[in-house]
Amino acid sequence: MALLGVMLPCAALAETAVRRVDPRVIEAPPPRYPPDAVRGGFAGTSVLIVSISETGQVTDVQVGQSAGHPALDAAAIEAARSWKFAPAIENGRTVAARVRMPVDFGLGDERIYDPFLARMTPEDWVSAVPVDEHGHLPGYLPDPQPIPGANAEEAIALLMQRGNVQAVQGTPPGVSLYAVADGKEFSQWWIHGEGASRSVVRRRLATDGQRGFLMTRVLCGVPGSHACLVLQATEQGARPQMAVKLPSSPGATPAGRSP
Repeated sequence: MALLGVMLPCAALAETAVRRVDPRVIEAPPPRYPPDAVRGGFAGTSVLIVSISETGQVTDVQVGQSAGHPALDAAAIEAARSWKFAPAIENGRTVAARVRMPVDFGLGDERIYDPFLARMTPEDWVSAVPVDEHGHLPGYLPDPQPIPGANAEEAIALLMQRGNVQAVQGTPPGVSLYAVADGKEFSQWWIHGEGASRSVVRRRLATDGQRGFLMTRVLCGVPGSHACLVLQATEQGARPQMAVKLPSSPGATPAGRSP
């Protein structure tokens, strides 16, 4: 089952005014999707800057734009080191060059969400969410469903009864990750901080009847504090997410809307 796609530069070779031909991909096996990232529901695009020698060998790989999770970036780098290129040509001679290569890790084709989406009926659906031509939705979609509990500490106590702790490589210090997979609900929970000031971020699987996606809700331990404002701003600046394809029969289609 394909977990991701590697978006490659156009195969057409275009010469510039200095008679330069860019490097061309010969072989680029896709990365292995890290199991911890799959379990955590992490997706994103690592944009790599790949240095290519005059013989077409990869000599260096750097992350130009992170996928948002260290394990995804590491998997992309590991794969890129084995890629093979036809070298760049300038004025008839092969030369070293650098290219930007996006590597897409998307869970849209991974059917881990199917059981939960299939149980959702029109009563569970949220308002329609626009998607762009690449199948991306905003990374931050505010969740209208409140987090259970009168405050963050009560919410965390309830989470401990339902959730399973997730050991994900690359989780920042001071952050714990939990997942809830129960009936219709699939949600990921991040607990930030310590003591009474702990805050909770929940990303919950939802659907508008056309596609699935994650919606975000933040519950701060100290509302209005600097840490709370930073956390909220960070979540609101999240990178776009991939839309999730619905299973064949997620529920009836409401009038005036096609799946």
